[in-house]
Amino acid sequence: MFHPNVYADGSICLDILQNRWSPTYDVAAVLTSIQSLLDEPNPNSPANSVAAQLYQENRREYEKRVQAIVEQSWQAFNDDGEEEEEPMENETAPPSQPTASEDRVNFNEIVRNVLDTANRPPGYDDSEELAESLPPPPAPPAQE
Repeated sequence: MFHPNVYADGSICLDILQNRWSPTYDVAAVLTSIQSLLDEPNPNSPANSVAAQLYQENRREYEKRVQAIVEQSWQAFNDDGEEEEEPMENETAPPSQPTASEDRVNFNEIVRNVLDTANRPPGYDDSEELAESLPPPPAPPAQE
């Protein structure tokens, strides 16, 4: 990922994950901080100095480079060595790949779900909701 605050190995340069860590941070706070950092980079604390410099000095070129990398990533994801099958008659084509904005919406939805879960009152029991959303357990193997 080409981002001022993301190292080459994918780890994130975020103060609450490093030198300002405290056990008082819950999952919701960490996810919100990551989302904010990815949306609004901090070039003053770079993990990728090239990305940080480009972000500060030429935002348009930075955004072009990010877009190209995202497109390459999607292409690599889709090129798994198998050719795509043509849809048969009366069959619909496979869905198109999500755009970056759709990915952001999906991530935002995940964060909202985590925040909703984190803000539930003590003693809230969601076991019935969970049971309804899970597939049925597999049948036990037949014994001979």
